[in-house]
Amino acid sequence: MQLIFNLKVQLFPTEQQAQCFQECTSEYQRLCDIVSDWFYYKHHLKASRKEFNS
Repeated sequence: MQLIFNLKVQLFPTEQQAQCFQECTSEYQRLCDIVSDWFYYKHHLKASRKEFNS
């Protein structure tokens, strides 16, 4: 039997930390879009979301 625990944490970042986090997540999203474009559209692969996340 597998137990799963969820933890909620509220963060209070400084303005500099919030800006850095925003830049990081924007870049991550941009790179994911590039990979997605290459994987699905350029190569016409029909992978499931589970396979893609692996």
